[in-house]
Amino acid sequence: MPDEIYDELLEETTEFVSKSQIKREFHEIQKLGIKLIAQPTNIIENHINDTTLLQAILDAKKISSHVAKKRQLKYVGKLLAKIDEQELNDLKNLINVKEGQIQQANQHFHHLEKWRDKLIHEQDAAITEILSQYPYLDRQQLRQLVRNAHKELKLDKPPKSSRLIFQLLKTQIPL
Repeated sequence: MPDEIYDELLEETTEFVSKSQIKREFHEIQKLGIKLIAQPTNIIENHINDTTLLQAILDAKKISSHVAKKRQLKYVGKLLAKIDEQELNDLKNLINVKEGQIQQANQHFHHLEKWRDKLIHEQDAAITEILSQYPYLDRQQLRQLVRNAHKELKLDKPPKSSRLIFQLLKTQIPL
C-alpha cells in the first residue's frame, strides 16, 4: 500500500495510532471493498451515495486481470477510507445482513438434505416424524417418492426420486 495513504490516515487522527494499527484498519476496509464488489449491482447502487466510489466498484466488477483488479481494489479501499463513518458502518451492516441471509439459506438447505436422507433411510418412521412437524405436506406423494427413492438406492439407479423429494421439501418447507 502506498505511503501517501498511510500519511493521509495519520494526519486525520488526533491521537497516536501505530502504523500497524492503520494498516490493519485499511485491510479491514479493503475486505469490505471485496465484499461490496461481490454484491449484485442493484444493491450497490441503492446503498452507496458517493458517485466516485460507486463507479470504482462498478469498474472493479468489470475488470478480469488480476493485477488490475488488485489495483482497483486498493483504489476502492482508499475511497472507502475517505467516506464518513456513518456511511461506512451502514455498508458494514449491509454486508453483515447479506452474509446472514446466505448463512441462513445454507442452514435451511442442509436441514432439507438431512430430512431427505432420513426419509429415504428410515422411511415410515421418518414420514410420521416429518408430518408431525409439517402437517401440510402431502402424505401420499411423500410416501410414493420415498418408496421410489428407496428402490432406486437398492438397485443403484440414478437418484431421480431423491431429487424430487428434495424439490418437494424445498417448495413446501419455508425458510
